[in-house]
Amino acid sequence: MRWIVLCLLLVSCSSKYTDPPSSEYIKSLYEGTHYPELNKVEENERQAAVFIQARSLGRVGKNSHACQRHHYLSRDESFPLQKLVNVKKLKYCKADKTKLEVELKDYRKNYPNYLYEEALNYILYQAQLKDYHEVVIDSALELVQFKKTRKEKNDLYKIALKSASKLKQSDYLEKVKSQRESTFARFLRKVEPNDYYKVARDLEKSRQFKKARKYYLRAINRKSLDLGTRIKSYYRYGFTFKLQRDKDTYTEKMKNMVWWLKSLWKKDPSSDELKNAYIKYSIVFSRATWTQQNLEEGRKRLLTLLKRVDNIPDSFLEEIYFVLGKMALEKKKIKESQAWFKKGIELKDKREDYKERFYWALAWSHYLKKNFKESREFLYQGIEDLESVYTKRKFKFWVAKTFEKEQMMSEAQHYWKELWEEDPYGYYGIMAKVEIDGDFPEIDSDIEEFNPPNKELHWLLALDEYEYAKKYLEKNKSIHKDLSNTESLELLFHSGWFEGALFYFFKLKSEERDELLKDLSPIIFPSPYKEKLSYVSAKEKVSLELIYSIMRQESAFNPTIRSWADAFGLMQVTPERANELSKRYKIPYDDFSDLYSPEKNVQFGSKILQELIRKNKNNFVKYVASYNASKSVVNRWFRTKFRKDPVEFIEMIPYEETKGYVKLVFRNFVTYNRLHKGEFKITKDFLYSGKTTD
Repeated sequence: MRWIVLCLLLVSCSSKYTDPPSSEYIKSLYEGTHYPELNKVEENERQAAVFIQARSLGRVGKNSHACQRHHYLSRDESFPLQKLVNVKKLKYCKADKTKLEVELKDYRKNYPNYLYEEALNYILYQAQLKDYHEVVIDSALELVQFKKTRKEKNDLYKIALKSASKLKQSDYLEKVKSQRESTFARFLRKVEPNDYYKVARDLEKSRQFKKARKYYLRAINRKSLDLGTRIKSYYRYGFTFKLQRDKDTYTEKMKNMVWWLKSLWKKDPSSDELKNAYIKYSIVFSRATWTQQNLEEGRKRLLTLLKRVDNIPDSFLEEIYFVLGKMALEKKKIKESQAWFKKGIELKDKREDYKERFYWALAWSHYLKKNFKESREFLYQGIEDLESVYTKRKFKFWVAKTFEKEQMMSEAQHYWKELWEEDPYGYYGIMAKVEIDGDFPEIDSDIEEFNPPNKELHWLLALDEYEYAKKYLEKNKSIHKDLSNTESLELLFHSGWFEGALFYFFKLKSEERDELLKDLSPIIFPSPYKEKLSYVSAKEKVSLELIYSIMRQESAFNPTIRSWADAFGLMQVTPERANELSKRYKIPYDDFSDLYSPEKNVQFGSKILQELIRKNKNNFVKYVASYNASKSVVNRWFRTKFRKDPVEFIEMIPYEETKGYVKLVFRNFVTYNRLHKGEFKITKDFLYSGKTTD
């Protein structure tokens, strides 16, 4: 009777879309403090109550009751989530084969784009329950395009193949196999020479490295293939060893590749493609040997290039000069290093990033020789000549350090104070504050409530449907067009799309970012998964702020990200490390796809951090650098490059990626402590001892 009354009420519903009820009202529904008499409340309050009840019933398996309530809401023209409710009906309400076929045919017409994937998920679910094999196959194949990970896609093909085999219809089986081949080249039934590279790449992405190498070798040795494909194949062939953390073999293969390219170029000396490939991979090999502690062999390779190859393009020369200069600097041959860096500065067509590197290298080489005035001159030139705001701040910081070294403290303090005021959320601004006194003020972590620009999105957020809100924003990027930067960031943050907010933020100009950081730092330094991470933090005895600092830098809170080096998920854990930790700590682990799970990824990442902190005796620079590089490499750096001033040591880290990583994690760490704990004091000693003074 109650539902009849409700349905009658619908007749009088206004066609105008409603706004969500107050957050207090929705909270009372969640807490179960009361369930309203639906014929005595406002229209929007009734909609919220029925939606929340329907969702709760579905979660405990009471599908028929959930169906009833979703069906009721689906007839309400004033409810902005009417389309979502119709999708939910596909899950909870019984449907015959004809109904599912119609839904599958018309899903793009019936639903907004952010609900396509969900509609297909539920059509597939219902079809599997009833063994409607044709619908299973068609919905699974359609759904593949919406899945992000390779495992999700392949699982759908397995489902479709299983149904196709039960149907025993060759056309369906062929349809599934054909589409799977177009998605995953490793499943090609007939592999032609032109397919070798893409089959190998697909096998490599699936971490089937031995099989991948067989196809790469076929491509390399197939002279009928175009030269570019053969060159790419040789590099990927060698790189598979690097992905397996076998750097010695990777270096050996790069050496072989250089000789191979040289022999080809000798036969065809007029080929610019071969010439440039020979130069490019000679540099790659040189860097690889340097990394493997064979600096001299790498140096000889670069000197040979300069001696034997005519008319090397500036785009290669700038890298050759820079690497030779860095090698000389590592051998403490300061004058030689400066000569190479000056040759780089004199190049006409050097890129902006290399211009910055040469200015910095010259300034730093003089700094190491205690020629502080000369160092300052190159820093001043860089500040004047370079475009990057970040680089100008870096140079300004080190101008202050040169004054400090000369006991000109008022000048040093002037620069540091100016830098802190200018850049209170950047590494060099924060480090300037550490040099001054290390007393960091609290950052206001409160974020005001935000009303989204349309009612559908507003309702999604009001009812905690964050996954749908994220998909809505992913599919409707034009929604930002009429919003300010502040409103766009607030919208992305409140929708739980943290990586989207960070991506948007970093696309802005540096001046815009500086301004937004003052008011929106909790958005730009978000704290998702806080309840789960707090538990892991306490269990592993790893600072929550450190976990967030690593996570922000590794993945920008994107749980499905995969790096070029085959690290996965929120904390960028490698499969090799996960497998090792799984055995040691009895953590369930099947394969690399497990690392897309936030819970499992953070469990592994925190274990790695906890071990590194312990083994490095709480030395912040060591354990953070080791998380990015490796413990053995970092220990070697400390043996050969240790300086009393930890800030100087950070600048001497040879890997550019690791150097930047340590700086940014430290920046994150200070900021998260200010957000979570309020006023925060830290000294340079923290970088070695890991001890804060709060």
